Amino acid sequence: MRIFEPHIHMTSRTTDDYRAMYATGVRAVVEPAFWLGQPRTSPDTFADYFDGLLGWETAPPSSTSVTTAPPKEANDPRCVPTLDLLPRYLAKDGVVGVGEIGFDSGSPEEEHAFAVQLELAAEHGLPALVHTPHRDKVTGTTRSLSLVDESRVDPSHVVIDHLNELTVREVANRKQLNSARNALRQEPR
Repeated sequence: MRIFEPHIHMTSRTTDDYRAMYATGVRAVVEPAFWLGQPRTSPDTFADYFDGLLGWETAPPSSTSVTTAPPKEANDPRCVPTLDLLPRYLAKDGVVGVGEIGFDSGSPEEEHAFAVQLELAAEHGLPALVHTPHRDKVTGTTRSLSLVDESRVDPSHVVIDHLNELTVREVANRKQLNSARNALRQEPR
C-alpha cells in the first residue's frame, strides 16, 4: 500500500522516523510550516526556518513543503516584513501550497496576514491550508471561510484543517455550496 501523508510536522524527527514511515507505506508527505513553540522575532528567523524546510527537511524523496508566516507571529510588528519574504519561497521547487495559515487570536493583524497569504496562494496558483484557531474556534472558522470566499483562491483548492464537532458541519456546507456554484458557472448556457 502507498500512503500520502498530507499534513505532518517532521521537525526534530529522526532518520528512524522516516524509515518507519516508509516501512508502513508512506511514500510522500507534505510538511506545513507552523509555530515551533518559541516565538520567532524577525524575518531572518523565518528565512532560516523556510530554508530548513526547503533544504534539509525535503531530503527524503517525494517530500514537499508548504510555506507560511504563522498567525501567532503576525501580532509581532517585528515579524510583519516576513510577508514580503514569502513570494521568494513560494516560487521554489518543492513548495506545494501556502499554509498553515489562519487565526490564533483573531486579531486584525492576523486577518491582514491571512488575507495577504490567500492572495499569494492565488498569485502562485497554489492551494492553501487553513488551520482553524484553538480559541474561539467557531468564530475563527466562520471568519476564515469568509476570508476564503472574499479572496481570489478557488475554494476547492483550500483545505480547512483542525475542525471539531462545532465546526465541521459549517465547513462541509460551505464546500457543498461552493461546489454547486462552480458547477453552475461551468454549465453551458
